[in-house]
Amino acid sequence: MTVSIAFTASPPLLGTGSESASSSALPNGSPQHVGVEIVNLRALNVDACVAKYTAAHRKQVGEEALIRADQIEEWATWCRQGKQPS
Repeated sequence: MTVSIAFTASPPLLGTGSESASSSALPNGSPQHVGVEIVNLRALNVDACVAKYTAAHRKQVGEEALIRADQIEEWATWCRQGKQPS
């Protein structure tokens, strides 16, 4: 699965909301890359969740079952929504 990150005008991840993309540090003194690390952590969590869906699917239909890219994307969407395989 490919995860792309785009930096656009969006609410900041941390702080009081007065941060801007052009500042070198957040008001609390943290460098800007903290947001990137949070995004990377979220991507890792989604990847781990998708791996759980994959394992559950293969357990149900067989280890050699092919998994389509659109199925992986659907699972990733579910993971971002907080859903977990049962």
